[in-house]
Amino acid sequence: MDLFHTLHITKHKRKNKMSYQELYFTKKGLAKLDDDIREMELRLRGLREARKNGDEQQHENASHEHSLVEINGINWRLGEACNLHGQAILVGEPTNTDLIAIGTKVKVRIANGPAVEWKIAGYGESDPDNGIIAYNTPLAAYLIGHRRGDIISGDIGGQKTSIQIMEISI
Repeated sequence: MDLFHTLHITKHKRKNKMSYQELYFTKKGLAKLDDDIREMELRLRGLREARKNGDEQQHENASHEHSLVEINGINWRLGEACNLHGQAILVGEPTNTDLIAIGTKVKVRIANGPAVEWKIAGYGESDPDNGIIAYNTPLAAYLIGHRRGDIISGDIGGQKTSIQIMEISI
């Protein structure tokens, strides 16, 4: 069974460049990306307006050079963010706990260690210190699509290990 058939997926993608990869975002993750894009656009507009209103002497000083470097940096980051947005697929909240999917919480035991809980998040949302891992991290990739009680074997951090899935929740 394909993992993403278990999710409610709304596609938000544009026909893009030669190397197109679908990236799965939660509503929260996509909203943050949208906010970041708006913030960069506003900053860029402000910098360009300030340069346009400057006089000829500005071309001779360091602040002019600094503003050009800043504009180029924001342009590059904005382009990257827009590419990500063009590849974004919005993933709805999971509706059941039969399978591990984006949006579920999972309690696992790695090897014979203590039980740990992780929330599987969308692209770019990893925060391991707070128990959140993105679906495209190695550990999440092993977990997605499995059920409670499954034992998975694989290489994590270059070491062969087993992972027991103890609980799945929303």
